[in-house]
Amino acid sequence: MAYVDNNTPVIEKITLPSGNSYWIADREIRDVVDTLSQTIAGGVSYNVGWDGTSEPVVGNIPAGVEVEYQGQTYTGTLVANNAAPGAFYLVKSSTQTDMDVYDEYVPVGEAGSKTWELIGNTQADLSDLVTAVSLTKQTDTVIGSDATFTITQPTVALATGATAGEGVVSVATGISSASASGGGAAWNSKDSKTVITSYPGVTGSAASSVTPTTKKLATTTVTGVSGSTTPSVVQGRTSQTTATGEATASTTNTDWLKGVSVTNKVLTFGAATPATQTTYSANAPGTITVPTAASSATTVATGATTTTGSGADVVTDVEVGDTVTVLTGLGTPNTATVVGTSATFTNTQPTITVTPSTTNIKATASGANTAWNNKDSVTVLKSTTDVEVTKG
Repeated sequence: MAYVDNNTPVIEKITLPSGNSYWIADREIRDVVDTLSQTIAGGVSYNVGWDGTSEPVVGNIPAGVEVEYQGQTYTGTLVANNAAPGAFYLVKSSTQTDMDVYDEYVPVGEAGSKTWELIGNTQADLSDLVTAVSLTKQTDTVIGSDATFTITQPTVALATGATAGEGVVSVATGISSASASGGGAAWNSKDSKTVITSYPGVTGSAASSVTPTTKKLATTTVTGVSGSTTPSVVQGRTSQTTATGEATASTTNTDWLKGVSVTNKVLTFGAATPATQTTYSANAPGTITVPTAASSATTVATGATTTTGSGADVVTDVEVGDTVTVLTGLGTPNTATVVGTSATFTNTQPTITVTPSTTNIKATASGANTAWNNKDSVTVLKSTTDVEVTKG
């Protein structure tokens, strides 16, 4: 199996002009996965090729694996294709001589062309393994959840007409008098609005109390034209579409490939379509018909003119040639001041004084008691308890 270092350029994914991306499958990785799957399906076994205690038998050691024994180097000759199905081959590690550690080899690849793959070793880190725990207990006794109590309610006695003093409460029994003072309302914001109440001299029909005026639309007469100004199409011409040499970016996979790049291990193919232009052959020109003046004229409105009166006159629903009468000169209107919606008020609540009539009442209580019916006690560890853990 071939490997690359971190400085070797690698392509992991391809992106087409459409934007769809595809990962590149590693055939050798799939071979390892397939081999492990077949191994697991057929059962797993472990073969010790060399345990480091006697002279190595090179035929039991994976081909190419070197071991040291009594100053001599031995190289394994067991071909991966001849390995037992589903077997892991263990070889005493040459780098971990002070521990009982084995290197683990498995055959990978297709049938007939398998190779050996080092997948790890049997070394385990036991530095954090807990080997002993000691506990120095500090305990105390507390009330358990099963404890029960019996509550005896007190007997309360009330006596009226008592003399005022300690343990005596004065209670209102009626009202002898009551008074109220200080209430009122203040206008906090005097918001005022001016409104029209009437126009001077205008009573009944407004037309009989003001000066009327007339308004008439000004008009003019225009003459149209007849005939068409649209030229006829040139006859007999031909067209040809050619490429201009420029290109437009495209997202269609079947267009031309353009702009291949690699970014963050992704190979991206760009696409483009050519820009085109259409040319036409020259032929006999078309004809243009010159329009002529129409035989009839049309009267249209150009605006309105004021003949008498003043002020803002309103003319609506008027046709050409009509004359209408409108009202003008209403004069200065009569107004009045009213309260606006923004006005606010401040209300002062009255002070009410009530003089009660009272009597003295004295209360006494006796006989209250709490009995511990079930003294459930539980022994618990105190916060001063020490736990000591020993690691290997």
